Amino acid sequence: MSIRSRLENFIDATREQISTMSGRYRISPLDFDRLYQLYQEDTSKKGLYEFIVGHSITHNIASRLGSRPIDVLAAMVGKTADACQQELDAEIALRQAAEKKAAEEQEIATVNGEKQKANNT
Repeated sequence: MSIRSRLENFIDATREQISTMSGRYRISPLDFDRLYQLYQEDTSKKGLYEFIVGHSITHNIASRLGSRPIDVLAAMVGKTADACQQELDAEIALRQAAEKKAAEEQEIATVNGEKQKANNT
């Protein structure tokens, strides 16, 4: 890790500590980085926005700020809450469609396997 990145991390951590101590929590890039790191380690099939909005870290930040998790996500990515909600809905719909298609393909494969067994006997 370069000296510059260490210094930036130190400054971000100091800002976060000061904002926490002052009672006015501020969303920092470290929050998003931490969530993104957790997302990469996650084994669920959730999309990034879905993971972030549903994570307890995001809910804790939202409760400190008195806002919704989608507002926290919007602040992290620099978009409006409405734009994030649309992307989140699209992400969820895409995942659900993929799950439905996989289930249908599995069902077809099972039926074909049973037909093949019946033909062999």
